[in-house]
Amino acid sequence: MAETANIARIAEKVSSQLFAEFGWHPCAPRNTSWDCGLRERHRTKASSHPSDIVFCYDDPYDAGFVYVTADLKSYAKASIQLSKVSGAIRGLAMATECANVSSRFAELYVSDHQAQPTHVVGLLFVYNHDGEYTGDFDRLLAQVDRTNSTLQQGSRMYVMGPAQITYLYSIAQDITLLRGRLAVPPREDCHFYYPDLVQIPARKSKEAAAASLEWLTGPWQMLRFHTPLADNAVRTNTLVYYRDNGSTTDSFKYLLDYLFRFQLIDTGHVIQVRSVPATARQESTRPLFEKAKEEYLRQIHPAGRRDMTERLKAVSYERIETFVTHFDDLDIGMGDE
Repeated sequence: MAETANIARIAEKVSSQLFAEFGWHPCAPRNTSWDCGLRERHRTKASSHPSDIVFCYDDPYDAGFVYVTADLKSYAKASIQLSKVSGAIRGLAMATECANVSSRFAELYVSDHQAQPTHVVGLLFVYNHDGEYTGDFDRLLAQVDRTNSTLQQGSRMYVMGPAQITYLYSIAQDITLLRGRLAVPPREDCHFYYPDLVQIPARKSKEAAAASLEWLTGPWQMLRFHTPLADNAVRTNTLVYYRDNGSTTDSFKYLLDYLFRFQLIDTGHVIQVRSVPATARQESTRPLFEKAKEEYLRQIHPAGRRDMTERLKAVSYERIETFVTHFDDLDIGMGDE
């Protein structure tokens, strides 16, 4: 039905807008199936796997490009059920495994000029198009039976539910608004910050042009840019996006400790913690953040070292708006993006 097709396109539109801000590039073609090369292993009658859309980005840790084969679901509230999510996960697991060995997938999506190794990961993108879903998607996801999953060790697959999509969409829209106000420079002058992980140093630099899936699904996300000052000096600016669940001072102290540990709170650095509320009616937690700064300073330096106090003053806190997407399926059907 045309109406169903229009609803399906909503998830495609949202995903394209969202990931463009995070440095992902769509690969042609879209909504294409490619031959399955592992039919005996997958024990399925299907002779092919679908890819609604494939994105790629340069991975900051691995030596190569990541290709993301995405299964885009646009569900109404009543349709976000365990059976549907379980079936989608199983299908995507097979597609992800197969894509890593499929010559046809490589022909369709992998650039002939790709000098570096590549690998394919799966992304199940569950978008709630009516905006009415208030359930605990993580709890639903925990109920999925993974014993029948064909995903082999070394393959990776991710699931983004309605709340995670709203959170990331809010970050993308906030960056766009700040850029429009000239508070953030053009996209090519901004970078996502990646600290060295345990036994996994950042491959090129701690700053990368693209956000990885691991980064997007982490507890916070950091965007950095540099502002020229007088006398050839440069100020480093870091926007720290943080999912605010109304938490406690301990959760904010944990964030501050992370920033100190990776030497992000330093002389000449300005840090803005930009909190994304978990619910629209959630009360402001700025007082908790300011209290956390005071408690953290007392814990690490009971004597109250002046330099540490000044460095903490450079860390500000602001609550941003939660952006909820809304597209009319009839409007979607009237023309291209």
